[in-house]
Amino acid sequence: NILKSSNTSTLIVTHDPQEAMRLSDRILVMLNGSIVDEGSPDELYKNSKHAFSVRLLGAIMDFKNEIKKLIINGLFGQKLLKRTEKYNDYELLVRPDAFTIPKNNEKGFEVEIIYSKNLGPITELTIKVLGHSEVIKILIFSNILIDLVNSKKLFFNKEWAFVFPKS
Repeated sequence: NILKSSNTSTLIVTHDPQEAMRLSDRILVMLNGSIVDEGSPDELYKNSKHAFSVRLLGAIMDFKNEIKKLIINGLFGQKLLKRTEKYNDYELLVRPDAFTIPKNNEKGFEVEIIYSKNLGPITELTIKVLGHSEVIKILIFSNILIDLVNSKKLFFNKEWAFVFPKS
């Protein structure tokens, strides 16, 4: 606060992403000695340009192989195909923010909860999506778990899904 009020520019080097997000107006993300991403904490969290930044700045699910293809093709009722067309091989990273309880006009998908593990603010779920035989693990914010247990429906916001070329 003192530095901001005196309009003093400051460079902070840290390996703690939460500290960087809390203290910074602008963040530069480095990987192997090169800057791979930059922006405000909000910009980087929502629109990272590199898979490393997505992983660094918050909890993510890194979907693999067959499950990844099912999600891309609409397992959660959304299609992400346009984001994958430019890559032969890609990573699909999804933040817990992607899963919410459907509101009035949102089309959700029905789930059967097989197992849940509370991890504090985030809960890891093992679920089966109605109409599909695959069992998958997802992360949701813990505060929606009770509503999910009651409604058995989730909404998937594809804006919180990131597609990058596989590195």
